[in-house]
Amino acid sequence: MEWVWAFYIGQTTEGQSKIFKVPASGGKPVEVSGDVSLSPPFVSPDGKHVVFAALVNDGRVLIKVVSSETRKVERQMPPKETFDTVVHSAN
Repeated sequence: MEWVWAFYIGQTTEGQSKIFKVPASGGKPVEVSGDVSLSPPFVSPDGKHVVFAALVNDGRVLIKVVSSETRKVERQMPPKETFDTVVHSAN
């Protein structure tokens, strides 16, 4: 499989840690997460889904599955489920 995007945690101009993707060949970063990320991004094998722990506006921590293409939240749950469970359910 050839990766066309690289995913990483970066800081916004407001100092918040968010997940970004950048073309593997170089280019402008695109924000993926929308929420403050508390964990490294776990990317599905096909690169279409990103799983991470997010700090949401009311102070709760949620595990989120986000489309890396549309930024749409596909699933979110309290962190009682493991990342492994979430990654397998996203595929």
